[in-house]
Amino acid sequence: MTKEVILSTSRTLPFIVSMLVLVCSSITLAGPFPASIAAWDATTKAAQRTAGVAVLQQIATAVANGDPSVTIAQGDYRFDDVIGSSYTCHVQFTQIENFTIDFSGSTLWFDDARTAILFNKNTNLTVKNFNIDYDKPVFVQGTISYIASSGSELHMTMDADYDDAYNIIGNGGKWRAVAFDPTTQFMKPQVNGMSVYFYFDNQTAQGDYILSYSGFYGVSLQNSGLEVGDRITIMPRVGDGRALKVENNDGFRMENVNIYASPFVAVAANVNKGHLEFSNVNILRRPDTDRLLAGNADGINCASSAQGPLIEDCTLSYLGDDSINTHVPYQRVVWPESSTQMLITSLGYAKSEVDGGDPVTMNFFDRATMLPLGQRKILSVETVYNYLITPSTTIADLDIDPWYSGPAASLRYDATVTVYRITLDKALTLNDDTIATIEGYLGGGTIIRRCEGIGSLARGFRIQTPDVMIQDCLLKNTMGSGISLGGQPHYWGEGPYVTHAQVINNTFIDTNIGSRPDETGEYASLHIRTGGDYTTSYIQHDITVANNRILDSGGSAIIIRGIDELTLADNVIDNYVRFEEPISSLDSSVAGTGFGIVVDQCRGVTFKNNFLTNPGNDAVGEVFTANIIDGPADQELAASDWYSKGASGSGVTTTEVSDASPLSWLSDKPTVQITDTSSSYGASYGIVYNFPTHSTDDDLCIAFDYKILDVGNNDLQLEAVTYNSSDSPASFLMIYRDDNGTHGLASHTNQAVTMLGYDIDPLRWYRIEMVVKNVTQSSRNYTLFVTDDQNVTTRFDNLPFRNAVSDMASFSIHNNSGGTQTGGFVVDNVRVGTLPVSQTNPIYEYEVGHHTANNFIAYSQQSSALPWLGSVPVVYTDTTSSYGIGAGIGYTFTKHETDDLLSASFDFKIGDSGSNDLSVNASLRSESGTNGNFLKLNDSDGAGGYTLANHINSGTTPLNIPIDPTKWYRVEMLVRDLVTASADTYDLIVTSEYGTVYRVNNLPFRFAISDIKNINIFNNSGNTYTGQVLVDNIHVGNKQISDPLVIDSLTNYADPQTTVDNLAFNPAMTEVKLGGNNWKKQAISYTVTADTWISFKFKSDTLGEIQAIGLEEDDVQTPARFFTLAGSQSWGGTIFDFDNYTHQGWQTYHIPIGQYYTGVMNYIVFVNDDDANQASDSQFRDVIIYDK
Repeated sequence: MTKEVILSTSRTLPFIVSMLVLVCSSITLAGPFPASIAAWDATTKAAQRTAGVAVLQQIATAVANGDPSVTIAQGDYRFDDVIGSSYTCHVQFTQIENFTIDFSGSTLWFDDARTAILFNKNTNLTVKNFNIDYDKPVFVQGTISYIASSGSELHMTMDADYDDAYNIIGNGGKWRAVAFDPTTQFMKPQVNGMSVYFYFDNQTAQGDYILSYSGFYGVSLQNSGLEVGDRITIMPRVGDGRALKVENNDGFRMENVNIYASPFVAVAANVNKGHLEFSNVNILRRPDTDRLLAGNADGINCASSAQGPLIEDCTLSYLGDDSINTHVPYQRVVWPESSTQMLITSLGYAKSEVDGGDPVTMNFFDRATMLPLGQRKILSVETVYNYLITPSTTIADLDIDPWYSGPAASLRYDATVTVYRITLDKALTLNDDTIATIEGYLGGGTIIRRCEGIGSLARGFRIQTPDVMIQDCLLKNTMGSGISLGGQPHYWGEGPYVTHAQVINNTFIDTNIGSRPDETGEYASLHIRTGGDYTTSYIQHDITVANNRILDSGGSAIIIRGIDELTLADNVIDNYVRFEEPISSLDSSVAGTGFGIVVDQCRGVTFKNNFLTNPGNDAVGEVFTANIIDGPADQELAASDWYSKGASGSGVTTTEVSDASPLSWLSDKPTVQITDTSSSYGASYGIVYNFPTHSTDDDLCIAFDYKILDVGNNDLQLEAVTYNSSDSPASFLMIYRDDNGTHGLASHTNQAVTMLGYDIDPLRWYRIEMVVKNVTQSSRNYTLFVTDDQNVTTRFDNLPFRNAVSDMASFSIHNNSGGTQTGGFVVDNVRVGTLPVSQTNPIYEYEVGHHTANNFIAYSQQSSALPWLGSVPVVYTDTTSSYGIGAGIGYTFTKHETDDLLSASFDFKIGDSGSNDLSVNASLRSESGTNGNFLKLNDSDGAGGYTLANHINSGTTPLNIPIDPTKWYRVEMLVRDLVTASADTYDLIVTSEYGTVYRVNNLPFRFAISDIKNINIFNNSGNTYTGQVLVDNIHVGNKQISDPLVIDSLTNYADPQTTVDNLAFNPAMTEVKLGGNNWKKQAISYTVTADTWISFKFKSDTLGEIQAIGLEEDDVQTPARFFTLAGSQSWGGTIFDFDNYTHQGWQTYHIPIGQYYTGVMNYIVFVNDDDANQASDSQFRDVIIYDK
């Protein structure tokens, strides 16, 4: 028997107070402008206009001279002329290349409520260091002074000087309105969405403004949530009133910008290509004013761009819609003229490609369900003007489902519009409303990091595009979801869909607090839902939600529906479902109304270590799951409800209670309490759970949480006992045993009761998990994991059964101490499954060496920019020049002492504290404390920069792997043959956050070790140096985790096998779809050994004749190199051991390729063979070749 203590990093994180706590005292009524600005007269403003003209001339001259940049002197510059006709603006910068405009912190003022600046058709333009504001308020605000007891009338006392808005936004109309709490100035919870009819010339005799309320979804004024005394803003959405428009650019960056007002969307970025970056772009209530609003609609809205934006270090606050919205409008089919020719609404940038002779690939979907209809190439495009929309000239029913955004919003009956006639490469029959997306124009690659979305009338971040990372952000005071992931093939017509998303290390506070659902019929603080019929399409996949904190959620904290490959881990949820949720449009069997987490119709689910505490008054339960496929629900055996068993005696009560365990959620089983205060408790009385008979050598995992009560003498001897199908007992674990004054765990056999050295304290919760292996074998034992209420896990191996059994079918928790003892206990979270729920081999961090107040490790609010693997970001800082050698961060894990592969990886970034001259080393360390290898993370490259280096006793060897101190890097160290090798070595794989991969093999250890139990990342430079290092994503296992193959250079294999060149890729180029008769190879150069494996995911929507994968030396067909996965034909000579595709979405394969052939392989080959059916397809993604 071995014992090992493991501390999990999945704990509630300390919050950075400066980030999360906002001072919310009542704002001093200073008016819409600071006093110094409000005092400007006409002469001052005229001078600012003259200066504005001069600034534009200065910029134009610098551009004409071919200068790389221009710097404007700091000042206030004003613009009053509006240029353009259809789309107007005050200032336009166009057709500028490779140029930077630095406004040096100037404020740019605009006299008309239309677009301030348009950046159009520029190449590699950077603009920075300026503020935006308008001459007059672009909204009105005040205090509600009267609400009628019936009808729609209410009155507002307007704040001083906001009547000046009349001179910029006009007399009024039906405008949006937002209510604010009069004390905190935050958006007020539980107020229904609304518009009001407001006119400057409609006032009471006392001067208050008379408003007419129009509630969304027909909600009346009396049920709106508004009260007399509430603060309110009323704002128009000026049709061409963007503060900043960024359109048709090829490479654009904006940095250090403050926007204090916007008549509509603050930053509208449309139809761009190349990089699109926003750094420290803030939308704020103007300081030293009493403004309640910073923007009348969205904050940053990115649409129809070839790739997603980088948005970092931005604060987007108090907005009349989403803080961030990324989307690409669907192309809507207007009319199919034939099977190969149809009219659609738009092609965007892709039209120029087709016009230039380069066909683009279009994916077609049924609009209602989002089920794929096929993929075709667009061979030609023709513009059709003045097309009349009627019921007989459109395939869609526009009475039922019109759209309100993008080019398709113009489709209305009797309207005359411009459409596009496209010709397809092969026939496609359409019978109903159809939409499409264009490969390469999906807006993929959005990165949002270190941003704050505070105060949103709608959602915080609404993301509708693939390949997205959202990390280290704060979402606060949002009426709708804090983050929403999913397209909308209805109403707005925005999308397309979200795949390969990571939502990591974010904090949600006071989100999902409105009283209305969105267009899907529900809201959650984090809402992820596949558009259309989420139960069938599964177009959203590979989504990870981890290390987030969701606090004070108005309704459900997390709702996720229709996702393929979902990871939901290490999230902390506190105070959820604070308000009554609206009745769901979904059936009650799947709705999950009132639950903290809802997961419905998802496949491939990893659900672990999610903590829920403090449910609100309207909460029904913690976690609701429905229709989980190939996930925790399938891994769980259906345990029965509890029932009592044994001789109870008098004075014994067995009841369900609300005293739930604080440990992470495992099951919906009720919490059960048993007490005995009468000294007449019968032996073997307790509670029992049955489950389906388990009679294989697969793992059986039995888990439950329990707490000993402070009743009676607390001297019950409690046991957890497993039974076989004949009700014969097998294993006996004493979970409360008197051991001479203390109580603890014990293993109970016929021969003895053996204390395990683990004390149990009354009134504390503990999780027990018994993992049974090989129940049919003659030697039977189990592994025990015990986790306390501080999430510290202790592991005990090889505990013996008391009696031999060949199956298991139930377990009980009962008293085994006779009738003279008294006491009680509570049981919760009962779960029986085939995979363990405990941290079986987690990693925990600790301090290495001597730490002081100025030399320390701490949790970091900045997480790695690389894909999430697990653990919590930690930062080690030294700023005092007094740090002793060897201080830093350590991580421990289960001891590795075999010749099997050990993969130890972590992400790091050199911080910006001190001089950054610490010698930061990463070492694999033995249990006895010997550091084996020394990998220096910041060796000098001799030119003022850093490189990685390997350090041994004879010196340091630079590895020529450059390290940028502002970027994240993933280090993976691979160790093989640790025990038997004559000299310890490791292979090193380093991946930068931008995807560059470096590999160096056979690096020597500095000191020989025979086991590995720790990773230390520490200072090795003595006490005269200062610096910092950030560490995240610590991961230890027996499989290489390097990034999947980038599939970016496919060519035909074994011509003339390929007869149709039909390919599609995801934006990251890690997924390929082969259509028709298609054989493709890519150069790789990999030496296959007996230990080589290949892992990948495969999917086929339409069966082909041969669907296979293999490695090849050359371009000549060798059947023995290929693994057949599916297909109607038997390709002689190939390997059929993995011909088991189930035709149900993505299926994961792990193939020990080295057991079939070895040698130097120069190509990887993907096969989709089908001479008869060109609609067949084979899809491959996440391909990794590695040695175990």
